[in-house]
Amino acid sequence: MSNVVDESRTTAIGLWTDAKDMLAAAEALMQQQAKSSREHMRLLSPTYFLLGHGIEVSLKSVLPANGSSLDELRKNLGHDLDKAVERVIALDLDPLSGFVASNASRVQMLNPYYRAKVFEYRVTGTMRLPPEGEIAALLFGLVKLTTPKLEKR
Repeated sequence: MSNVVDESRTTAIGLWTDAKDMLAAAEALMQQQAKSSREHMRLLSPTYFLLGHGIEVSLKSVLPANGSSLDELRKNLGHDLDKAVERVIALDLDPLSGFVASNASRVQMLNPYYRAKVFEYRVTGTMRLPPEGEIAALLFGLVKLTTPKLEKR
């Protein structure tokens, strides 16, 4: 099997749907976390992974409808949330771009850990992360605001 992505099979609405599903899964984990501190620690990394990846694909869902190819997203943005934020802000698609700009500091706090894949591959040590609830609210807002932005202007 090749690593080449068939662009005809990866769509903006598919990326957006993945973001919506990742938000739902993260919310389910957060409900489980609320039951005890042990559950909270056990599910912390999977929750942040889902939230980070949801943010990534929700931001990227807007870009193909505004001139970016999937190959460009893969090569120029990769899994860098800060770069995706910059691109969406530059599109000037308000209220989406304004919402993203107002939440850029939360994304910047999450991005180094997300890019380093510390939520996928266990890394020990202290991390300074934005609260899961704030990141979940950010992803909720992105899912809500990106829906109408999937079509070209």
